[in-house]
Amino acid sequence: KPSSILQPADNNNNEDQNSTFIYFDQSLSMQGYTINQPGHKNLYVNVIDDLQQIAENIGDKTYYHSFGKRIMPIKENKISQVIKPSFYTCTEAASECNNQESKIHLPFKMAKANPDGTYIIVTDLFLSSKQLVGGTLSQLTKPLKSILKKGKSVGLIGVMSSFNGTIY
Repeated sequence: KPSSILQPADNNNNEDQNSTFIYFDQSLSMQGYTINQPGHKNLYVNVIDDLQQIAENIGDKTYYHSFGKRIMPIKENKISQVIKPSFYTCTEAASECNNQESKIHLPFKMAKANPDGTYIIVTDLFLSSKQLVGGTLSQLTKPLKSILKKGKSVGLIGVMSSFNGTIY
């Protein structure tokens, strides 16, 4: 089961209460932020560098993950890959790739399971219309409501950046 592998919070130790968890949207549309566009400064690279430094100062330990179809851990020495187009490509069959969709409810579900951690989700928020209706929408709203009911905060920061790609 992914949550037992990906999030040390399941161990119920105090270290995880002060941990920071960063989730990078690995959907193919995010690749557009990594490709330089002539005449525009690419701010995505700077934001990710700053984000890493901030996250490592917030908590005792920082855990990195990617999400798309599923959540996958990212080794600390591989974090620099998130600012490269290759991070968002897949050479396997489309059904095996993690870049074909953006299940943003998965990181929120993890945050609900360990509300004492600090969670940072890097995403373009390009969601499919089916993610915004019915049961799929409640997969997103239920964890958010639970987090807010526990007195925790949710922040959203928009960053204007150049984009050179396709929105899927």
